[in-house]
Amino acid sequence: MEVEYKFLCQGKLNYKKTMDFIDALNMSSKIQIFSIAFERILTKYLDSADGSLRKSKIAVRDRLESREVFPYKDFYCEYENKDISEFVKQSWEKFYSEVEMHFNNQNVRYDSHILSFKWGGYAENGLHKRSEVEFLKEKKDVDFSKLPPDIYKAYSNAEKEGIVVLFITMIRRIKMLIRFNESNIEVCIDKGVLLKNEKDVSDITEEHIISEIELELNQGSEEDLKALADFLSDKFNLIPNEVSKYQRGLNLYDEELAVSV
Repeated sequence: MEVEYKFLCQGKLNYKKTMDFIDALNMSSKIQIFSIAFERILTKYLDSADGSLRKSKIAVRDRLESREVFPYKDFYCEYENKDISEFVKQSWEKFYSEVEMHFNNQNVRYDSHILSFKWGGYAENGLHKRSEVEFLKEKKDVDFSKLPPDIYKAYSNAEKEGIVVLFITMIRRIKMLIRFNESNIEVCIDKGVLLKNEKDVSDITEEHIISEIELELNQGSEEDLKALADFLSDKFNLIPNEVSKYQRGLNLYDEELAVSV
């Protein structure tokens, strides 16, 4: 079961706000930061041509990822003589160059390829709970035995009907692995875009922009996760977000078939 809190930021999630967010975690006596990772993520959201998976409230994602991970102490050793905010800014500029490469049908290299399934659960006051299973697609044969039989049957039927790409997201993520009280939690700062029929960067409007904070429980208690969510929400005036990226994409591109997943 995946357990996480999702938030929207008031105003733009700019470089200063990103660094203020990292500093707030660093300055809390209850929080220990183990590592910081910079990730590039391209996700294709899949379904059958007639929408059988989304009608069954099953989200299937084909995800490409690359990441650069720094143990927290090494991160500051690496960048102690540099302007970290400038590094974040350059990272975002590189992201837009990758978006342009996508529009120009140029390949961008990624390090890992993951197929994931999400289903069931609910979202309330920013808290999202749902079942999730992931598979590494680098392997020659994917073993789907970890999937419940009904989910696998729905996916197999969708494959027979023909899988289509509903839309994609391109994300530049800063992920921090932290210890808060007795729990290990991933804190993610996501900036990115939703894309389907857009032909150029100039076609990207505010409704395409992704600007989110996510807190996911890796190990420990939901009470710790909520306490951390409350701390960050109060400090940065975050807005609980009950709409997943998948739901946003459906609402934007195919509202008639949009269902909560």
